[in-house]
Amino acid sequence: MQREELEQMGIVPLAVLCGELANDSEAEISVAETAGQLKHEWAMLVARQTPPPPDYNEMKNLESEQAALRKRMIDFLSVAG
Repeated sequence: MQREELEQMGIVPLAVLCGELANDSEAEISVAETAGQLKHEWAMLVARQTPPPPDYNEMKNLESEQAALRKRMIDFLSVAG
């Protein structure tokens, strides 16, 4: 998938792509492990956001973490996929 296409996606579809790559029996082990780790980080981030934090600063911190994770997913998928 082209980087431009990945950049148009939200974090949820990116996490799905990472999950698919992690479960791909034809993927290199290191690629599958990295994809699985990124999906796991996303799941942990979602868990921390549910329910939404009552503190504004914590909410902003989580949004920053999400943006950084999304960028790492795009960077990874653009070369691995």
